[in-house]
Amino acid sequence: MAEGYSSLPEGFESWSRTAQVKYIGEKWLEREGAISPEETRSGKEIVEGTKVLFPELIIPENSVFQYLSALVRDPESRINTKDRREGFYLSDAASLSAAQAGAVANAPDVSEQSSVKAQRERALYPVFQQWLLLQGNDQVGITAEQRNRDLGTWSNPDLTGVRVHESLGQISEVEITTIEVKQTAGNWQYDIFEAVAHIRFANRAYFAFAHPDETVRKLSDDMRGYAELYGPGILVLPMAPEAYDALTTGSIADIGELYASDIIELYTPRRYAVNHEFRGRFLAGIGIATEKQLSTWGERIR
Repeated sequence: MAEGYSSLPEGFESWSRTAQVKYIGEKWLEREGAISPEETRSGKEIVEGTKVLFPELIIPENSVFQYLSALVRDPESRINTKDRREGFYLSDAASLSAAQAGAVANAPDVSEQSSVKAQRERALYPVFQQWLLLQGNDQVGITAEQRNRDLGTWSNPDLTGVRVHESLGQISEVEITTIEVKQTAGNWQYDIFEAVAHIRFANRAYFAFAHPDETVRKLSDDMRGYAELYGPGILVLPMAPEAYDALTTGSIADIGELYASDIIELYTPRRYAVNHEFRGRFLAGIGIATEKQLSTWGERIR
């Protein structure tokens, strides 16, 4: 445990309890050198250590434990953990990544050439295709390039899953699930509405993205509000830091293996009884206008 003590900032007693625990926790963890998942400190150590570092501190122990847990999910906090049983540490990557994920955006990201950006997103298609198949869809296809002018803007989800329901030997319903894939959550407050737009012809619509596995807990809580209000589900593919760097700024060839079993369904989508006219026009747009075309469309589990 680090020796010595520090003074609390002026006006500290008027801060919110969250801000107080954030300050003392970050200061003590930084002093201890707990700056990686390999150098963690337990909640008990933080409580005892901050008492020594800040002798005038008066915060009930239970409050410190409670707010440490909350700060792990706070995008503005550097305090992080992979598992509370393994302790807490500071992560600059956590606060930076979460800040990017929560950034307000009112226009598409144009900082990267669209062809390069699309190529990076396409690298994620296979793992999300596999996830759709594992959810019970009979067939899954890539529909990102199939523009459907008949349905207007945002009518071509990146991936589409089809589940066929039969009754008395005949097709009674074709259920559609779509996924809009983005390489990151950096522009999510704009991108999520691409998924929302698919609800007019899809029974379920998802917004999906990759994210550093270390910082999934720090994704903006606003996502829940958007999902509840507008109805899309949200999928996250946690990636190791080196794989995520390869996806976003490096060579796609260095991403490595991606597994559908790693995908987290952060929020479940609402199920809609879609407009039959819109559904029919969408299916025709992706090449399913007859039962024969339906039977041969897309990929199935082999």
